[in-house]
Amino acid sequence: MKQRTRRTMAGIGSLGATLIILAIVMAIAEGYVSDATYTTGNLAPAALTGLVGAGLMLLGFGSILFRRE
Repeated sequence: MKQRTRRTMAGIGSLGATLIILAIVMAIAEGYVSDATYTTGNLAPAALTGLVGAGLMLLGFGSILFRRE
């Protein structure tokens, strides 16, 4: 695997990790907002963001870890 391709895949994996962190922050913020307004929160956006992040991490880091030489 070329160095440029490896760097691109590591970037995609890092983007996925960032999206997972964003999903955690979104879920925590939704909990605080729902407590403040006495309503039930909607965690679907945070869950979808986490799934997209996990997919990107699997794509990016998985292609580096499970490559054939």
